Amino acid sequence: LYLAQTRELLAAGPLDLVVWPETVYTRGIQGPLPVAGHLIRRDVEVPLLFGAASVRPSPDGRTRKYNSAFLIAADGTIRDGYDKNLLVPFAERLPFGDSLRALFPHAQDFGATDATPPLVLGAWRMATPICYEAAVPGFVRLMVLEAQPNLLVMLSNDAWFGDSHEPWIHLAVAGMRAIEHHRFVVRATNSGVSAVIDPAGRLATRSGLL
Repeated sequence: LYLAQTRELLAAGPLDLVVWPETVYTRGIQGPLPVAGHLIRRDVEVPLLFGAASVRPSPDGRTRKYNSAFLIAADGTIRDGYDKNLLVPFAERLPFGDSLRALFPHAQDFGATDATPPLVLGAWRMATPICYEAAVPGFVRLMVLEAQPNLLVMLSNDAWFGDSHEPWIHLAVAGMRAIEHHRFVVRATNSGVSAVIDPAGRLATRSGLL
């Protein structure tokens, strides 16, 4: 579906960058980087920023899964990635290990990092808070200080909110981050509300809810 929509966009004219939401690619990108991204973008020959599960050895020697953002460059290579730092309790991690697994059988076991590298496209640097990380102002401030981005790109999976107020609250939060850091924000979600927000917090364009 995302490939088909991207092809439609490209048919209307050239693009500098395409952004897909959080966890679009769930099969697991094997690290470390760089790796080829041709199997993901197929015939779409444009830089692509997207969310994915990734798998690689962790510092403790275990193979861990991460909730990540990646950038496929114009040549089809993934050189830059960011791993989510702030995991959602009882959804992406269990606070007390497997002792609560019976109560939360669908909880994931993602690894977390404390690195906040930018994704770099030519002369442009992008910070990519994933999902509810964008709702934590101190964390986004840390990302901006360390990554020095020209653009904030926020990836999210909001499908579990359904047709409620929550997607609109999430959009309002993104607007606050744009104002605080005086940067454009691109917000990409799988079910809405996706948007482009200017540095004054005004909506340049947005989608609706699917």
